[in-house]
Amino acid sequence: MQVQWSQILEYFMRQQLPDGGFPNQLGQPSDILTTCSVVKLLIEEGEGQKYRDQLKKALLNLYQAQMPNGKWGEGYKVWETCITAKVLRAFQISGLEVTSDVFQKGFMWLQSKQKTNGAFAMNDYVFQPHLYATASALRLLSLLENSYQDSKTSALEWIASVQKPDGGFSVSEEHPSDACLTAYVLAGILPYDNYMKSNLGQNAIEFLLNAQSSDGTWSSWFESGPSMEATSSCLHVLATAGSRGPMFQRGYGFLEQKLNLATWDSVPLWQLISVMYALTVQNRRNV
Repeated sequence: MQVQWSQILEYFMRQQLPDGGFPNQLGQPSDILTTCSVVKLLIEEGEGQKYRDQLKKALLNLYQAQMPNGKWGEGYKVWETCITAKVLRAFQISGLEVTSDVFQKGFMWLQSKQKTNGAFAMNDYVFQPHLYATASALRLLSLLENSYQDSKTSALEWIASVQKPDGGFSVSEEHPSDACLTAYVLAGILPYDNYMKSNLGQNAIEFLLNAQSSDGTWSSWFESGPSMEATSSCLHVLATAGSRGPMFQRGYGFLEQKLNLATWDSVPLWQLISVMYALTVQNRRNV
């Protein structure tokens, strides 16, 4: 593999700002989602000890960004539920006690976003159920074993109710199924084995496999042409789900070519994070 995962990580860690956060793009202030993603990546991949001091600073940055009502996402109003779920997940896997004030306050706010049909709303201002929000909440809830079973079940059943006949998911009834969104939703389903083995999970996997282009890439409704984010997300979730085959080498070849052609500082950091997750699974598995 020409692009080394460790090299990208070292480059990424050099971008940490004095306040402990990481920017979405170079030259910008700290970004909650990017900082949260770095924390999760360091912990999940066993790099927390190597970058211990930087990890502590990043966690402190997230801690200080919590709003008085418990949520995260100031300046990101449309994504408040997703961001809050991601930050709480980062805190939990970092070893923060779930009984701590910061977690409990955030979790109480998150619970208030779940509707009677099981779906989660995106924020305090838009109350319509949303797939991104519900999938994000499910990933957090999966870490709370033997708790909130009714909340988990109702959220999963709502997701099943809006799955399209082709197995994918879309931003609205009028839009066709989208690979990037389907990969995100599938990531929320992954921890729930019964649902992954059911039509819900298997049909979503089948949709993603069929949606790959002959050049190994995936596209998304919010980008024109082959998408680095969609390709990274699809590769990561499919490999984590246990898929195998030549499709992976084609997809990884596209990502490596993009990274070799581009100067890293010309690639938004949120895109690099997504590529790092995909390359992580490639390093773990013989795909």
